[in-house]
Parts: sequence; C-alpha cells; structure tokens
Amino acid sequence: MQPYRDERLKSELDDADQAAQWQADDQWSAFAADIAAEMQQADDEIGEILRRHQPALDELNRELQERRERLAELAGRVLDRFTGTEFEVPFRPTAREPDIDTRGMLYDSRRTWADQLAAFKAAKARSDDHAGAA
Repeated sequence: MQPYRDERLKSELDDADQAAQWQADDQWSAFAADIAAEMQQADDEIGEILRRHQPALDELNRELQERRERLAELAGRVLDRFTGTEFEVPFRPTAREPDIDTRGMLYDSRRTWADQLAAFKAAKARSDDHAGAA
C-alpha cells in the first residue's frame, strides 16, 4: 500500500489551505478597509442611538409584555371554555350512485388499479378487433 499513498499530502494540503485562507483574509481586508471603517462608525452610531433610547425601549417592552401576558391568559380561558365541549354538526349529504351501468365504461374511479388496467386492455382489444373488422 505504501507506494500508492503519499503520506505528506494531507499535511501539505492543510498548509496550502491555511495559506490560501490567510491570503484571502489579507486581500479582503485590503479590499474593504475603507468600507470597514465606515461600517464600524455606523455600528457605533447605532449603538449610541440604542443607548439613548434604551429606557424608553425598556418601558415599551414592559408594556408590550403585559399585553402579551393578557392575551395568553385570554387564550387559556378560551381553551378552558371549549375543552370537552361537544358541538352538533348538521348532517352532511353524500353523493348518490348514478343509476347507470358502468361496466362498459373505460374509466371507473371505484376500480382498483389492476381492475382498471384490465378494463383498459379489454377496451383496447375490442377497439382493435373493431378496427380490424372494418
């Protein structure tokens, strides 16, 4: 097995992978350095806005949480009220079987797949016989 396996290959591939990643990181940093600084500034500004408005956001969140708890309590009451409740449902009519002979029909949805295939083959044979007779 030794002559068919390069024992150094995995290590060399790992080294090449790491070198490629470093090179890609360096190129990306150089490519986006000016934009990265602007992005950091925008992120800092967002953080400052959030810090300024945090007390109001906290109060809003408390008010919303109170409403969420009220909705959950109401949903629980609805569930409790209807658990175990039985409702009468009106009779649902079903289709009546047609008063026609379906044995000669090419397709009948009540047939099994095998019966439908047999009916199709029989109809085809009748059609072929009729075409041959003409």
